[in-house]
Amino acid sequence: QYSLGVLLYELLTGALPFVGPVDAVLYSAIHHEPVAPRAHDPHVPLDLETVCLKALAKEPGRRYRDCQALADDLRRWLEGEPITARLVADGATNLS
Repeated sequence: QYSLGVLLYELLTGALPFVGPVDAVLYSAIHHEPVAPRAHDPHVPLDLETVCLKALAKEPGRRYRDCQALADDLRRWLEGEPITARLVADGATNLS
């Protein structure tokens, strides 16, 4: 799921969430949050950013319960329905 989040991030922004030498990327992926996709491109839909950031959550418990739930939220977004992921005050996503 995290890898799908990286791919979605790259599709939305044209950039990887973390760049640099392998050791720096691994350190950043473990210790830092990626820059929000809308910081790269303000035209990225907020709900799609939310889905992406939930898939990229550091703690597995903050990600979707499985890849089907991620796919379901992407389908909801494509069909103009409300997604289940929500941003919380600190910019992270919750599990609902």
